[in-house]
Amino acid sequence: MSKTAQVQAQVNETIGVMQDNIHKVMQRGEAIETLNERSENLASSAETFKTKSKDVRMKMFWQDTKTRLMLGGIALVVIGLIIGITVWATGVHNVGNNGEKLGSPAPK
Repeated sequence: MSKTAQVQAQVNETIGVMQDNIHKVMQRGEAIETLNERSENLASSAETFKTKSKDVRMKMFWQDTKTRLMLGGIALVVIGLIIGITVWATGVHNVGNNGEKLGSPAPK
């Protein structure tokens, strides 16, 4: 093999290695672009999730507050009914300031 043929073989080998390296760099660039797009999509999805979760949290807070207020109101009505029935049943509502029953004849 002549010197020129050896140099040409080395040049061809170097060209092959360089073409392979260029191909790998292009693939890496495409992979980086794909990762970049995915990260942008993930950031957008995270922001959407944050906004919607805040909305759901506020909706659930108000739903819980309404439920608690309704239960409190029902409890107050039940307590009021119990007190009213107790007062009515014991006849305390018919007693005046001096301890006499109202509506009964005056003592002699």
